[in-house]
Amino acid sequence: LINGTVPAINLTVNYDIALGPGNYTIPFLNITNAVLECQGNETDVNADSGGSSGNPHGSGCVINSINITINSGAALSADILGFQALKGPGTVSGSQGASYGGLGGSQTNFSKTYGSVTQPTALGSGAQTNISYGGGAIKLNASDTIILNGNITAKGSGGYYSSTVSGGAGGSIWIISNNLLVTYIYCMSNVINCQSSFNVIIHPLPSYPLIVPLLLRWSISF
Repeated sequence: LINGTVPAINLTVNYDIALGPGNYTIPFLNITNAVLECQGNETDVNADSGGSSGNPHGSGCVINSINITINSGAALSADILGFQALKGPGTVSGSQGASYGGLGGSQTNFSKTYGSVTQPTALGSGAQTNISYGGGAIKLNASDTIILNGNITAKGSGGYYSSTVSGGAGGSIWIISNNLLVTYIYCMSNVINCQSSFNVIIHPLPSYPLIVPLLLRWSISF
């Protein structure tokens, strides 16, 4: 599906498909036993995130809806759809993890952090190796209800425990909904020693149960 050419339609996803980066209006979105992939645009300046022509922050997919349902076994995913290896504002050389909302694994240079804490839309940065991609960016804006029994993910790739393979930074998840029924939100790079910060923001406070694995260098706001 290409942004700008798809009219406002209801969408039921029963098999894996991808949305190109951009803004979509899908009044009723239902994902069942499938993955809806949200791709990223590395070249987008994304000035709202603090990016510039010389230092773009990139952007992903914005989905504007009335109701969104992600069923058990289904996912909305921006995994490894951020900046490629050695690209992005938070990229570094060597075995350090790439940064985004906070420092990557073994990082000490806070100038490598970037993006908005309250309105996260940037892509996660890639790290040194050719398998170390950053996570993408997902924004959901539902005027009524989001039911999340599956997963929303924006993981980076690469990074191995006790190795010199650095990990890409996790990406962005921004959820706006009048009613949010949620069980799990997951956004990180793959391993403990190289994991990097991501940004998740949820408005308003969701109905419980809410399970969010609070690991190092995560930033989550309600």
